[in-house]
Amino acid sequence: MRDFERTAILKKCRDARSGYNVDYTYDANGNRLSKTVNGVAESYTYDLADKMLTAGAKSYTYDAAGRTVGITAPVRTTDLRLEVKLQPNWSSGIWEWSVKRVAQRTSNAGWLVECVRESYYDSRRMGLNPTLRHGCSVRSEGLL
Repeated sequence: MRDFERTAILKKCRDARSGYNVDYTYDANGNRLSKTVNGVAESYTYDLADKMLTAGAKSYTYDAAGRTVGITAPVRTTDLRLEVKLQPNWSSGIWEWSVKRVAQRTSNAGWLVECVRESYYDSRRMGLNPTLRHGCSVRSEGLL
């Protein structure tokens, strides 16, 4: 059974066979305030621009353009600006981030690497999904 408001916001989901139960609450702007799964609750907070600040024990940080650049959890911190695993000969170089979420890096050898960044996380579009062109390797921890 699923209940939706007129705005099609999921409020609860029940599965009688598996016993899975989840309930959601939202603020007036449609931001999720809480999620309770089988009795275990997680709360969410937002800034005045509706950017998620916390989700349970995780906290999020943003750059001046509003892109998610860090996720801090009780165990570790992920700096989303450093998601590309550099090749051994790329000990230094220049990274440039554009407003369109595309990073370009020029290595000392003169190679140009383009890293396309897309943010996603439910309807809030948070997180990181890096895609590298030109066959470079990626280390993506995703969301914690």
